Amino acid sequence: MRPELVALCDRLGLEFSDPSLLERATTHRSYNNERPHWEPDVGDYELLEFLGDAVIEMVVTDVLYDRYCGHASEGDLTSMRAALVNAHALAEAARRIGLGSCLRMAKGEIQCHGQDDDSILCCALEALVAAVFKDQGMGMARVLVEGLIVRQLTHMLAQNGGDLRTPKGRLQEDVQACGLLAPRYVTVHESGPDHFRFFKVNAVVGENMIGTGEGKSQKAAQVSAAQDALNHQERWRKNR
Repeated sequence: MRPELVALCDRLGLEFSDPSLLERATTHRSYNNERPHWEPDVGDYELLEFLGDAVIEMVVTDVLYDRYCGHASEGDLTSMRAALVNAHALAEAARRIGLGSCLRMAKGEIQCHGQDDDSILCCALEALVAAVFKDQGMGMARVLVEGLIVRQLTHMLAQNGGDLRTPKGRLQEDVQACGLLAPRYVTVHESGPDHFRFFKVNAVVGENMIGTGEGKSQKAAQVSAAQDALNHQERWRKNR
């Protein structure tokens, strides 16, 4: 295996019986256009990503059910799962383990900061989970998902004061409880190349801007704007 993959396995406590699975999970489809002729074609992570998405959702759903059964509603659990399993959250988990530095991709992708792109990192993390699942089974895949993703639930709840709702869900319910229209999210600026976009989004109620946020995806910027609105409720509560 490549040295960076050996280091990744050491960090995560993984040992692959079939290292080609890990090679595939960390190979972007653009890489094969520039792959040296002597290097075997291991494919790319796209099919593994498809499998990993299902594994992650299953594990997170099962853990949330076991942990909160009898204490939370279906809506609460759905909100928690949405907060844990989305492109931005999975990309952040990938960054915490240094997955971006392990990715093989074309030089053009690297120049466009593809190794730090939310969408690419999310897909690569899903592929990594799938590779572990195929190589070592659901038990080890579950350990990996719990360590990388579910553990963030405690941090998320602490940030939200124990509120189980996502920032967008909290804002919508709180704003409508004040008799106001549901918030809209308006992209006011975007910049950067296709693979490294940067967005600025305003949360708007009626004609009033109540929050603003930035992020590497529209969804991340919307969440940031919703949180900003929650942090500055005087912007909209005074309009009741």
